[in-house]
Amino acid sequence: MKQLMIILLIKQSKISQVHGSGLVYITYSNWAPREPANQTEANGCVSVDMKGLWYNDNCSTSYSFISPFMAASDKATYYYPIAQSINDLSNAVIALRIFGDDPPAFNDSLQSILNLGIFNYNDGVPINAVVFTTRDLYAVEVHDVQVLVNQFTVIGGTVTVVLIYSTKNDTTYYEMVNGLNVVLWSNNSIMLSSIRQGFKCEGGTPVFKPCKSWISFALDSSNVLSPTDFQNQLNFVSNAISKMNHAEHVQLVSMNGSIANWYDPYPISYIQSQMNSTTQNGNFSLNASLNAIYSSYIQLTTLPKPPIGALVFVSDTSSPSNYEGADDVVNHLKNNGFKLTFILMGLNVNQTLLKKYTDNFITWTDLSNPQPDNWDNVYLDAYACPK
Repeated sequence: MKQLMIILLIKQSKISQVHGSGLVYITYSNWAPREPANQTEANGCVSVDMKGLWYNDNCSTSYSFISPFMAASDKATYYYPIAQSINDLSNAVIALRIFGDDPPAFNDSLQSILNLGIFNYNDGVPINAVVFTTRDLYAVEVHDVQVLVNQFTVIGGTVTVVLIYSTKNDTTYYEMVNGLNVVLWSNNSIMLSSIRQGFKCEGGTPVFKPCKSWISFALDSSNVLSPTDFQNQLNFVSNAISKMNHAEHVQLVSMNGSIANWYDPYPISYIQSQMNSTTQNGNFSLNASLNAIYSSYIQLTTLPKPPIGALVFVSDTSSPSNYEGADDVVNHLKNNGFKLTFILMGLNVNQTLLKKYTDNFITWTDLSNPQPDNWDNVYLDAYACPK
């Protein structure tokens, strides 16, 4: 039976000073797909999303923010895409670099693991977490660590802490945490054997809800929809993905680019929060929506294999610019095993004009309804779930 092991990889970073005296010219860039766009004097600033992608932006626009630096310790946790092979995992570990001075608190490390999307699975497959640390545990931290360890053990998982530099570590308080496997670092097989002894390797069968397909949603973020109808679209997608248990099998894009990509390690709740920050702008473009899917797809190191279901929301075919020019990207998607389903929103969409791209259509005639017409009977086919 399969087992799932997590090795927590934490990098630290510290900002000591920020200087504004002078310009530094750099050649590095990390623009999002189709950026920079709409360059004007007022639009001469750059914003960065949570994935580090750049967008040219209006300099007067204000945003809410969440600092990636924890105030008490100046640490940030970096999550890596879910490894698809032992080689991918090995390369990620080899590429690690050390930043900062002090290791994170052990309870912060555990919470970072619990924030991963794998806890949506709920399929009984054991989750074996291994945390490497140079940090001692203190008496005041034991209770909080116990609460977090219990969250692993209650679902059949395990937690192992490997204390590096054992001559400096005091194991007293680690050993007071019930259910925690404590291992001292060594350069021989004894350490590896001790780590494995704490694992659970049996039980559970991987479950994918609603099926094991790779599923993509391409939101219509144009100004064609009323604000109410646009929000209803977001609510529908949010509800749809809430019924999925493998967040790494969900891709979410808008005409402006990627919101969440396949293999991302984040939970469903994170995808939902990112989607809710999507804003409307411009005219509808089927070509832009489909290119957002394909651009996100080809950025992946390991490409998902069919079945792949892509649901594309379409609100307007009143002008050829809304639907023409997508032939090439449609061919790319189909050649890679994508099944395209267009969700026709409202009464301003001519299905006949779109038949050259796909034969799969779902209507959403009344956008005040919480979901497309006949959704409960057609969604498995739209997701490309095997029959």
